[in-house]
Amino acid sequence: DREAALGRPMAPHALETVTRRVLEQATQASSEQLYRARRDFEAIGLQMDLLFDDIDVILSPVTGQLTPPLGRVSLQNSYEDYIKHIVGSIGFTVLANVSGQPAMSVPLGMSREGLPIGMMFGAAHCQEGLLFQLAGQLEQHRPWAFLPAQH
Repeated sequence: DREAALGRPMAPHALETVTRRVLEQATQASSEQLYRARRDFEAIGLQMDLLFDDIDVILSPVTGQLTPPLGRVSLQNSYEDYIKHIVGSIGFTVLANVSGQPAMSVPLGMSREGLPIGMMFGAAHCQEGLLFQLAGQLEQHRPWAFLPAQH
């Protein structure tokens, strides 16, 4: 518990608006709800394991939209505004996050505005090495380390 570690109550301004709301919701979840969520996550992971019997990696976009302008999505925004903007951008990452599969995002494209467009590669459990090898090959073919920042 953070407050116990600090030895004092947490100040209201210590957390961003969205973080505070997520914390409030998490403390209201019942043990049954947490159990069901964990069970569902494990079931999704098992289904994904079966998929990787026949393939090495899954390729998808990282987000469902181009990068929004700086400040549009902020933990300081209202919770509702944050959720409205973030839902469209996390759609492809949720599966790896829920199933526990390793995944990586790499900037393989550029928008007209000069912002990176990420592609996500997912692999089977315990196949992080495969993703690192793939990242190395992709970066050799299309280096991204020195892409100019455009704001």
